[in-house]
Amino acid sequence: MRAFIVKNQIEETEKYIQEVTKNMDVDVDITTTVKGNHVTFTLNGEKIALLIGKRGQTLNALQYLVQLALNKDGKQYYSVTLDAEGYRGRRKETLESLAVKMAEKAKRINKKVALEPMPAFERKIIHSVLQSKDDVSTYSDGVEPHRHIVIKP
Repeated sequence: MRAFIVKNQIEETEKYIQEVTKNMDVDVDITTTVKGNHVTFTLNGEKIALLIGKRGQTLNALQYLVQLALNKDGKQYYSVTLDAEGYRGRRKETLESLAVKMAEKAKRINKKVALEPMPAFERKIIHSVLQSKDDVSTYSDGVEPHRHIVIKP
């Protein structure tokens, strides 16, 4: 019985994603992957850029809504990743190179460098890239949704 409830919880969420994206005038195909209590919904379609938005803001907002929808009355709690045609992987690479560039800048000018505000899971990428470096340190500053990373030489 439990597997049936979980499957329904995920299927209902897929329907929810279809409904929301259709209302945005974007047709998507959804590929769902479940690993333990983490669900990844990968979206593919014509106007996928509309779902991503500027620097992934629309995708992040949709991911938040999808997480709420998936867990609203489910017996099992899931964490969610909503991806659109590999955007999350590309964004991770962008953030990793930004981290290295900004660390170099902080050392070069010998001053703190503040990055633009970003969600926690993106800040975590930057922290983890720079944590092994001995010549810079990082910390998050500010209050959500304006929380940002500061890189200090």
